[in-house]
Amino acid sequence: MSDNNTPNFGQKGAPFKDNVKPIRPVQKVPVVRIILGLLVVLLLVFANSFIFIVEEDELAVVKVFNETKRVIVDVKNESALAANDLDPQFKNVEVVNKKGLFFKTPFVTTIDKYSSKLLTYISNTGQVTTRDKVKFEVQLYAQWEITHPGLFENNYGTILRTNSRIDETLYADIISLINNLESDEFLTDKEVLYQALEEKRTIYNEKNKGTGIYIHDLEIYRVAVPASNYDSVYNKMNAERNAVAAGFRADGQKIYAETISSVDLEAATIEAAAIEESAKIKGQADAEAVQIYADAFSKDPEFYEFWRMLEAYDKALDADTTIYIDKNNPFLQYFSNGIAPIETIDTNN
Repeated sequence: MSDNNTPNFGQKGAPFKDNVKPIRPVQKVPVVRIILGLLVVLLLVFANSFIFIVEEDELAVVKVFNETKRVIVDVKNESALAANDLDPQFKNVEVVNKKGLFFKTPFVTTIDKYSSKLLTYISNTGQVTTRDKVKFEVQLYAQWEITHPGLFENNYGTILRTNSRIDETLYADIISLINNLESDEFLTDKEVLYQALEEKRTIYNEKNKGTGIYIHDLEIYRVAVPASNYDSVYNKMNAERNAVAAGFRADGQKIYAETISSVDLEAATIEAAAIEESAKIKGQADAEAVQIYADAFSKDPEFYEFWRMLEAYDKALDADTTIYIDKNNPFLQYFSNGIAPIETIDTNN
C-alpha cells in the first residue's frame, strides 16, 4: 500500500496533479545589487590607483606626470623644507611631515618609496701607509639616513649608488687623513683619531646637505696588519708597551722615594720634638731640685758647706789616691779641725 503523499506513477488511473507538489517560482536578484557588487569588486581591484599608504619607516616622493609635487618625510624632520631652497627644481615642492593614508590621481600619479631607517655603509678594505711608513688595512663604517627623498632620488637614486659615492669621496678623505698620522696616533691615541673623523663627517655633511642624505656616525670599522708587516708592527708595539711599563715603574719609584722621605722627615720631627720636650722637662726638674736644695740648705749654711765638702771628698779621693797639699788648705779643714759636736736638745726640760 502506497503513501498518499508519494506519487504512484505505476498505478493506473492515479490522478497526476494530486500526487505532484507544485514548484516554487525562482526569485530574481535585483539588478541594483549586482551593480553594487561589481562596483565593490572594481574598487578593491583598482584601490591602488587612487590611494596609497606610507608606513612609519618609509619616505615617499609623489610625482604627477613624472614631476615631483610632494615629498613625505618623518614628523620631526625639519631639514627637508630648508633643503628645498638648495635646488631650484624643488622650490615649489610640498613637504608633508606625517605618514598614513593618502589619495592620488589615478594613472597619472606615481609614488616612489624609500626607507627612513638608519642605513649602514661599510667600505671595501683599503691599504694606508702612516707617516712613519707603517702599513695597515682599513675598513670604514658609517650610519646615514635619507633626509629628503626627492633630492636623494635626483642625486643618488639607490642605496648602492649612495654607498659607492661615499666610497669615492668620504672614504678617500679618511685614507688621506690616516696617511698623515703617526702609527701610534692611529692605533692608540683614539681622541686624536675620533676628533679628525668628526671633523671630516661635519665637512662632508655641510658639502652634501643639498643631496638629501645625512651621515650620523663615522668610525673605523676594522684595522688589520698586512702579513708582511707583522714583525715590525709587533716590535714597535712591544717597545711602546715596554716604554709605558718603564714609565709606570719610574712613577712608582718616585712615589716610593717621596713616601720614604716624608715618613723619615715625620719621624725625625717627632723625635726632635720628643727630645726637646724631654730636655725641657729635665731642665724644669733640675731647676726644681736646685730650688729644693737651695731652700733646704739655706736653713743651715754650715751643714750645706759640710755636705758640699763631703761630695768633693767623694769625687776627689779614693783608696788609691795620694794628694799633697798644705795642712791649712780649706780642703782639709774637716780633717785638721774635726767636726764640731752636734748639739743635742734636751727634751726633758
